[in-house]
Amino acid sequence: MTFQGGSGRSDRIRDLFDELVGLAPEERTAHLAEACGDDEELRREVESLLEAADARGSGVWRALEALQPSEEADGKRSAPSGPGEIPAELQVALAERYTVVREIGRGGMATVYLA
Repeated sequence: MTFQGGSGRSDRIRDLFDELVGLAPEERTAHLAEACGDDEELRREVESLLEAADARGSGVWRALEALQPSEEADGKRSAPSGPGEIPAELQVALAERYTVVREIGRGGMATVYLA
C-alpha cells in the first residue's frame, strides 16, 4: 500500500513509527518492509524517526525529559521552570549546536524557545 502526500501520509508515517518503535531492531526490518512495500521514501522517513528514537540517550533527549512536568508530593503536576526561564538542562543539551536566547511562548502542550 502506498500513500502519497498530504496529511494521510504523515498519519501513515506516525502510525508506522508507533507500531515499530517498541519492536526489537530485527523485528522492525521485516515489518517495515511489509508495511511500506515499494515506497522507499516512506521506509526512509520511518527509519529516520526510529534512529532518532533509538538515540534517546543523547543530551537533547535527556533535556526534553527533564522539561516534562514533575509530580509533586501533593499530587499536582508542576512545570520545571517558570515563564521566561531557560532550563539549564536545555542550555547544556543544545550548547554544541545552539545558543538558547529566550522563551518565545508557552502553551498547554509546549514551550517554544528562540535559539
